[in-house]
Amino acid sequence: MDMDANLEVFVTGDGSPTLTFARDDGYIEKMHHSAGAFSESLYIYHRGLTTALDAGVPPAVISVGLGLAYNELICLAEFIKRGMTGTIWSFEALPVLREQFVRWAGAGEPGATQATPEYTKIMEDICTRTEAHFGITGLKTRARTALESGELKVLKLFPEEASLVANAGVIFYDAFSNKMSPELWQEEQLRRDLEPMLAPRALLCTYAQTGALKRVLKSLNFTLVDRPSFRGKRGCTLATRF
Repeated sequence: MDMDANLEVFVTGDGSPTLTFARDDGYIEKMHHSAGAFSESLYIYHRGLTTALDAGVPPAVISVGLGLAYNELICLAEFIKRGMTGTIWSFEALPVLREQFVRWAGAGEPGATQATPEYTKIMEDICTRTEAHFGITGLKTRARTALESGELKVLKLFPEEASLVANAGVIFYDAFSNKMSPELWQEEQLRRDLEPMLAPRALLCTYAQTGALKRVLKSLNFTLVDRPSFRGKRGCTLATRF
């Protein structure tokens, strides 16, 4: 990919793009299931969001892993459909993905460098898919205004930059896997990180399903909801506290 040597575009089974990330030691991980990046995001994260909002959970969302902003755009699209505003704290360790997203949305400083052509093509595809699915328009504009108003906050590392996060009702835990980012999946650390951020009524959803994660959620009084995994993938988690 022209914006970072460690990232490459991969077209998934439903035609939507994702990225692969190559670590310096040669380990490579896809950001989404090969069967469909957009389909997986809808199945896991949109389902979690609507379940929470329908239950009256606050529209305050932690998104761990901006990536290509599927979850952020899905969240903003749902807000548009419901005629509501909320808060999205989006964390991304890779500077290039943070910077390119802000530039693509047009929320950078006046005269700032634009997003690269390849990134722009990817994001226009994702934006168009999301608008079509939700039956809305103006999603890119909403992303820009959300960034400018603080409705959408693009932050760096989780949990290091999460000190101001409080009363979050929805957690999209879409971090890289335990193999790529083990520090984000350690049981005691995860419990300490999440507990002070959560609203009394909250929901967490993630593509993963591990024993450590289940124990953390149960210790925080979440109820695990039995859900089939996406396209035969090993596990996914939906947990509620309401």
